[in-house]
Amino acid sequence: MKRLRVCVIGAGAAGLAAARHLTSQLNAFDVSVFEQASCIGGTWVYNENTGRDEHGLPIHSSMYRNLRTNLPKEVMAFPDFPFPSEWPSFLTHQQVLQYLQSYSSHFGLYRYIRFNSFVQSIRPIVNQGTSTSLWEVIVVDTPYKKTSVLLFEAVIVCNGRYSVPFIPEIHGLEHFPGLVMHSHDYRHSKIFQQMNVVIVGAGNSGQDICLEIADSSNFVYLSHKRCLPCKLPDNVKECKPIASVASDGGVQFEDGTKSSSTVCDSSVKWCENIAI
Repeated sequence: MKRLRVCVIGAGAAGLAAARHLTSQLNAFDVSVFEQASCIGGTWVYNENTGRDEHGLPIHSSMYRNLRTNLPKEVMAFPDFPFPSEWPSFLTHQQVLQYLQSYSSHFGLYRYIRFNSFVQSIRPIVNQGTSTSLWEVIVVDTPYKKTSVLLFEAVIVCNGRYSVPFIPEIHGLEHFPGLVMHSHDYRHSKIFQQMNVVIVGAGNSGQDICLEIADSSNFVYLSHKRCLPCKLPDNVKECKPIASVASDGGVQFEDGTKSSSTVCDSSVKWCENIAI
């Protein structure tokens, strides 16, 4: 029986799970996994750098130095591969990456993964002389700039979500003299020492980053539409959404109040983070 050629794009958690189940039926599937980075893990690979990598590709991960999971490991594990029982419920990103590495080794996945392989394009084609549809996948070996054109019967896209920062439209933001940062590029709080900071958004990452920044900054304005039921540090004030930003660094909120901030960071659960 002819095996079905399957292309898996990405060797993060989703790509590894797909590869694990496909390779358990090698009589039916011929599996190739393409990973842009030089290691497995996807978003769980911490990278101190931001922007673009050494090959000119966008850095995918939004991981920051002190991140811990906001879900307990008991609901995060793959059904057939539990986390070590001695680990705490809320894990560091290093532990999650270690878990994915162990998962890959246990199920022998590394042999199917091509690292430093950027999938440049995918397009459907019709196999000449038959009605069989195929997928043309163009892959670039990034260290050597070598391009390969490959054909597959199936493609599974596992490249993650929310890796492209979204900066909301805020009147005057383009003239703000200080730092503007999306949470995608946030790594640690040191750059905000003794600064006044506005954080836009109070989702999971917004709250988490707010508490980190509060430890080292002068004052933090947490700008959002919700009402948090928890006590915040003394140097954190909840504010309405931003109405406008002044060129002198001041921020006006929708209820008419103003901040005296000289730097604004905005971090949001998964969409907006701006450090002004």
